[in-house]
Amino acid sequence: DKMIGAVRLEQKRVKKNTNYCQIPPVYELLIDTCYPRIRTEFDVASDPYGHEDQFTPTATGFISSFGGMRFVQDIDNEATPEAVIDILRGLRNSSWIDGQTREVTVIFTVYNPAADLFCNVLIEFQFLHTGGIQTRATYRTISMLRQWLLLTPSRTFFPADLSHKFLFAVELIFLVIVLGMVIAETRQLIRLGWVPYISSVWNMIDFLNLSLFIIFYFYRFFFVTLVSLLNFRPPPDTYSEFRYMSELTYQSQNLTAFNCVLTYMKMFKYLQFSTRLSQLTHTLTEASEDLVGFLFMFLLVFMAYAFSFHMAFGMDVESFRDFTNSFFTLFLIILGDFNFEELRLANDLLGPVLFISYVVIVYLILFNMFLSIIGEAYVRVKEKTSSFEDPFMRNIRAGLYARKQRRLRRIERELYGDDEEHVVTAKDIRAIEADLREILGDAEVCLCRGIEGVGSRQC
Repeated sequence: DKMIGAVRLEQKRVKKNTNYCQIPPVYELLIDTCYPRIRTEFDVASDPYGHEDQFTPTATGFISSFGGMRFVQDIDNEATPEAVIDILRGLRNSSWIDGQTREVTVIFTVYNPAADLFCNVLIEFQFLHTGGIQTRATYRTISMLRQWLLLTPSRTFFPADLSHKFLFAVELIFLVIVLGMVIAETRQLIRLGWVPYISSVWNMIDFLNLSLFIIFYFYRFFFVTLVSLLNFRPPPDTYSEFRYMSELTYQSQNLTAFNCVLTYMKMFKYLQFSTRLSQLTHTLTEASEDLVGFLFMFLLVFMAYAFSFHMAFGMDVESFRDFTNSFFTLFLIILGDFNFEELRLANDLLGPVLFISYVVIVYLILFNMFLSIIGEAYVRVKEKTSSFEDPFMRNIRAGLYARKQRRLRRIERELYGDDEEHVVTAKDIRAIEADLREILGDAEVCLCRGIEGVGSRQC
């Protein structure tokens, strides 16, 4: 791998003595400064600091100050270890990191020519307002999408071959198809009106699916804009910002992943013509009224336990440190992923009581109620559909039967053709026997014709 540009040290600082970090009067003589945690971008400090304000902020956003003001230090990627140590020692002696520091991030980008991939690396050190440091490393791989680089001056750096041009043509064709579907969906919306249109679940799925496709292509064109403005050959001491391009790539991947679910869910819309293939949607429709009441009751009980577990174990168990984590942890308990001993050690009284009551009420009662609702709805759907034949399956059986009839007629022509001089050979008999086995299933086929060269069989 080859490092592209300089390595950047980026610091995020917090404003001190804000409205939600006030020192109580009783401790004003003991504590003169309060350093809170960063809640929003408005809490980020951008005032110069250090000896004679030697450290000044830099706009790290892709567009002006969008993305925040940070204090940065770039390090030449060709610098010797001794030079890097001298730079870091100078920053420490100048108190580059102090009480207002909340986050220091090491950012650099490498390129692998064998895989034709960039990798943007972020190593974060978060200085907690409660004390201590949390570390996290993020590695985001970036594919250059050479088929789209054909629209940018960067195509000279990353030339596209025939396969990339083919992919570009396919994506453009797909874009035209999406635009055509958007026009058709818009006409349907105008013809039906808003209320009838949104009353159909399938219309809402179509609308969301096409909207996500449009956003995906918006990401594609925005990616082209970022690439056209990016410096791919910076000097060793100049930092090149690949971070926003990597974030855009991953957001596009997340969008595509969710849209894949919607695209395949739309298949059920086109399976409505078959009662057997649409049993899932019919079952959910049949159980919808009961499910609405059940979900309200389930969420009421589930949220009660989420708050209860957070209040009881939030100070001691990390998985219940806030309501969101408590909610997901209780959901994992339903799936069998839990640590009962940790709960018992955190609270030997409420631990067993809350856990056992939660398992009994949510898992043994509510979960089985949910299965019963779905099961009863499925039985009702089966009773409704069993009274008449599925036309789709009937057509399939008719097609298979017609195919068998054509093969039987071919066998008859070979055995009893108009040509009296035609001799049926042993090879013909074996082919006919194979055809009959396929037509009649596993039934035994006896061919009792005394033809020389063929073994006799008893019928």
